Amino acid sequence: FGPLRADLQTGLRFTKYGAVLLDSNSNTESPNTTTPSLTDDPNFDPFRVEGPPTQRWLASSRLQFSGPQIGKSFLDNKVARYSGDIKHILEPVIAFTFNTKNGLTGIFPRFDETDTNPGVRNSVVGERSVEFMIKQHLFGRPDSNSTYIHIARANLSIKYHFDSFISPGGKIKQGWTSIKSDIDIEPSRNLRLSYKYLDSEGSTDRSISTDLALRESTRFNLAFFTAGINQLHIRQRGIKTGGLHCMLDDKLRFQFEVNYDFERKTFTQSQVALAYVGPCVAYSIRYYHIAISGITLLGKEDRVDFALNLRNLGELFSSEIGGMFSKLFK
Repeated sequence: FGPLRADLQTGLRFTKYGAVLLDSNSNTESPNTTTPSLTDDPNFDPFRVEGPPTQRWLASSRLQFSGPQIGKSFLDNKVARYSGDIKHILEPVIAFTFNTKNGLTGIFPRFDETDTNPGVRNSVVGERSVEFMIKQHLFGRPDSNSTYIHIARANLSIKYHFDSFISPGGKIKQGWTSIKSDIDIEPSRNLRLSYKYLDSEGSTDRSISTDLALRESTRFNLAFFTAGINQLHIRQRGIKTGGLHCMLDDKLRFQFEVNYDFERKTFTQSQVALAYVGPCVAYSIRYYHIAISGITLLGKEDRVDFALNLRNLGELFSSEIGGMFSKLFK
C-alpha cells in the first residue's frame, strides 16, 4: 500500500483581445441538447473576428487527491521472451477543478488553446467539475539486483460538470461529458507505443503513436489519428509526424511537426521551431501553418511567433508578428 497524496495547482490568466466575434459562438439551447449550434450554420462564420475589443481575466484551480496506491509483485516470471520480476500498481485519483466564469465567453475567438482551454490542465472557462481516474502502472526488472523500470501504464477517467459551460466545440454542456483513456507501452528506454481514446460531444477521437529515441539528443514520433471537431471545427483522419533534435549540450533545440489529412489530401497543419535554452530563459522562433479551406472563408494562415519564456515559471512574454508574416487568403 502506498501513501496518500494531494496536489494543488492554481493559475491566473489575463488575455486582451483586439477584437472578438460579432455573434456568440455557442449553442444557446439547454445543456445536452442535440440541436445544432450556430457554428453548424454555413451562413455563420465563427472565425470572423470583427467585434469590439475586450479583455478576459481567468482564475483557475485544480485540487487532486491520489492514492492509496495498491501494488503486487510477481517474481520469477517467464512470459514469451520476457524473464524476470513484474510489479503491478493500481492508483485511484479524484480531482476537483474550479474556474471563474465570464459572461462574454461565447464571443471570444477559438483559434488555439489559450482561447478554448485557458485554465490549468487545459480546463475551460467556468468549469466546476470532478474527475474520477484509475491509473495502472506495470514495472519490470530482470532480477533482484536490478531496479524496476516502467514497462506500461494505462489511465481511464470520466468527468462530471456541476455547472453548465461552453465546450471547445461551441455547445453548452453539463453533467457527464467525456470518457478518456490512454495506454503507453515502453518495451525499452528508446521506444514508446501509445493508444489514446476520447469520447466527447458525440464524437470519438482515437490515435496510435510511436515515439523513438534515435540517440540521447534526437527523438522522432509518428501517429495515426482520427480527430473529432476541434476549435477550428475540422474533423481530421490522417497521420502526424514530428521530431526534436538537441545541439550544443541541449542549448539549441530544433523541433518540427507535420499533419497530413487523408480525406482532404493536404497538409492541414505544420510547424517548425528553433529555440535557444539558457539556464533561466528560453528564446524561440516558430513558423506555423494551417490550412482550413472548405471550412470557412479563410483558406490558409501562415504565422511567425517570437517568444521569451522564463523556464519552469511559465510564459513571460509572447508576441505574435502578424503584419509582416501573417497572410490570410481565400
